[in-house]
Amino acid sequence: MKPSLSAKSSARDLVHKAYRARGHRDWLLNSDLQYIYWLYFLESDKTVADFEIFERKAESPDFLVNYRDGSSEVHFVKSNKSEVPESYPVEGHNLSCRCFDYETLDAVAIEALRWAKPLAFAASIRGEQHINLMNAVAFYFGRVRAGTIGDVVSHLGEYDHAEVVGAIIRQYSRGFIKISLESGPFSLNTCWEISA
Repeated sequence: MKPSLSAKSSARDLVHKAYRARGHRDWLLNSDLQYIYWLYFLESDKTVADFEIFERKAESPDFLVNYRDGSSEVHFVKSNKSEVPESYPVEGHNLSCRCFDYETLDAVAIEALRWAKPLAFAASIRGEQHINLMNAVAFYFGRVRAGTIGDVVSHLGEYDHAEVVGAIIRQYSRGFIKISLESGPFSLNTCWEISA
């Protein structure tokens, strides 16, 4: 049986603390739907350059998303496709809006949750530069161009394995490499390749 998200909302909903690898900050997400959305449509989407959470108000959107191509969108995360405007004013510009509802998020929930583990590795080295390690990982990627996470960890055996994986995910969040978790969970056998 396929696991699915709960559409119910109650006073006991979980609050998720989410580490933002791209900005080295923590976020508090107030629903399971926002957590799934954050994992899949923000942190693991390499086209996203940056994002911000809007102040929580009844009619306001949830996220402002800036893409690497220079475009921006406003995102609403709702349990159903309630009335969402076509555009929303942000700093004098009317930005297009997208709604991510229960059905949209349920369809990607399994893959989204696979990103929780690698993002936890990135969170484990937050606040630390690891310049030598980051350079070693980037050099390895540039030289080898494709492989598995385990290959990188083995090659950089003089470093702590968890820190190497954290550095790999930092490089992914910067758009330097591609990783896909469509077909299975994150592991040492997960494949990566250099971004074009």
